[in-house]
Amino acid sequence: MLYFRIIIPFLLLISGCLQRSSELFDGGLACTEIGCEDYLKITIEQDNGAAFPPGSYAFTFEPTGQQQIEISCTLDNALILSCTGAPNTLVLGLTPSALEFTVLFHYAPSAVGVDIRYNDRILALETVAPDYSIVTPNGPECEPTCLQASLIISVDPAMASVVRTKYIESVMETHYAYRAAMPTGMISGEHYR
Repeated sequence: MLYFRIIIPFLLLISGCLQRSSELFDGGLACTEIGCEDYLKITIEQDNGAAFPPGSYAFTFEPTGQQQIEISCTLDNALILSCTGAPNTLVLGLTPSALEFTVLFHYAPSAVGVDIRYNDRILALETVAPDYSIVTPNGPECEPTCLQASLIISVDPAMASVVRTKYIESVMETHYAYRAAMPTGMISGEHYR
């Protein structure tokens, strides 16, 4: 009998707690409040893994749906970087050993046009389309949901002039191929007389 006096109230107590906890969770979803933010991180490094040489660097970024961003930087012989033109929506930095530039957008553009120059010579001229990860720090059914991506652009300052030369050679080859296909009179200007 003593057994029933202890067990029955205990079971009733537990069933009441379980019922209340199920009522608590049936009406809504309990989510933690961990935050996150959208971002795109672009790392710019040299092909050979060496430090970037001192000189003048110009970065132009054209994120989809946003205003073009132009940043001018000077890297001195002591590997100290000084830049002008970076807005609040972007952070540009250089690792202490000058091995890589890091660009951090505080939003998630679908594509970014990238133009990087070293001493007025083209290092990179391309459009990148990041493959974003969907981040839900509080679970897939809870807010916030953020888009985050990182990508690497490899460049070679020693080859900057070669890149431009190859481009000019390509344009000239196209020009000469076009001229070769024209009738002789058109090349000499006889058709204008």
